[in-house]
Amino acid sequence: MSVFVRRVVCTVAVALGPMAYVAAVSSGVASAQPPDCGAGNWWNPGANACQPVAPPPPDCGPGNWWNPGANACQPTAPPDCGPGNWWNPGANACQPVAPPPPE
Repeated sequence: MSVFVRRVVCTVAVALGPMAYVAAVSSGVASAQPPDCGAGNWWNPGANACQPVAPPPPDCGPGNWWNPGANACQPTAPPDCGPGNWWNPGANACQPVAPPPPE
């Protein structure tokens, strides 16, 4: 009879062991809340830190837009580069359509 009881106890332990582990670990994860960063700050999970809220972009006026990469106001339409030239937004400059022929 004691062999039977030992087998039942082992079976129950093997069945309940993983459930107890999951319950212990997931309860801490499920209740995790980001810290309160206070007014004017927000929680950045990637940096794992509180960061200040960025100020709104400046008003660039009609016909312009705020480019956060260049940190400047830029026109919504490219400038007129004239005949034989085109606007290269990567270089932010007018460039010739074809390179000049070698001399």
